[in-house]
Amino acid sequence: MFSTWVTENYKDLRESGQTACARGVIQPFPGFGDHLKRWLTLSFPFGSATARAQAVFKTLASDTPLSLMGAVKDFPLHGVLFKAEASVDMDPKMAHEGKLRDLRAAVRLLLTGTVITFDQLILQADGTVILAARMIPEMIEGTRVAVEASCRQLGLAPSPLNHILHSVQARITRLPENEGARIDALKRFHTTVEALNRELMCDPIAVTVMSVDLEQTYRFLTGHD
Repeated sequence: MFSTWVTENYKDLRESGQTACARGVIQPFPGFGDHLKRWLTLSFPFGSATARAQAVFKTLASDTPLSLMGAVKDFPLHGVLFKAEASVDMDPKMAHEGKLRDLRAAVRLLLTGTVITFDQLILQADGTVILAARMIPEMIEGTRVAVEASCRQLGLAPSPLNHILHSVQARITRLPENEGARIDALKRFHTTVEALNRELMCDPIAVTVMSVDLEQTYRFLTGHD
């Protein structure tokens, strides 16, 4: 059974994205900022489902005047399990040492073999396109609660990911300067996203968790310190 809270959250995200497209108010993504050096991300790779996700991005990027940053091409393809923020920049190697290393190992043990069914594609109001799962496995919900407690003990501030399980597929990085052309391009892009969403609802992308990553967010997304 799908959670009402999850479906309502996705509905709100979808509607706000549609409104932003219609008004032409989406702003281009400026890039990964230094503030992400204070963040920690717990995530999982797509493994054998990577090709399906890449096909989604290929369709999004075809026949559009919008410039897109895409998963695999520009940042790792991953599903987000948890995020937390520190008060100062985090050592990029921190996720591989001490308590965080143990935490990653424990999460991997808990979640290995868990199947996530991504059956939604949503264009958000900030120009981000996400894959999302309407059914969030109980094991992931329980793991998030445990990880939140561990992060608080380490002095980190967890970022709520209630009622969402998602993977960023693309970000809009450039739009036409002319207002009319921009709105037209965004409307057509939104139509493409919605068409792909209907396909995904019939033929979802199933991802089996086989490993997890626990990294300083900036290093994880950019590949450098």
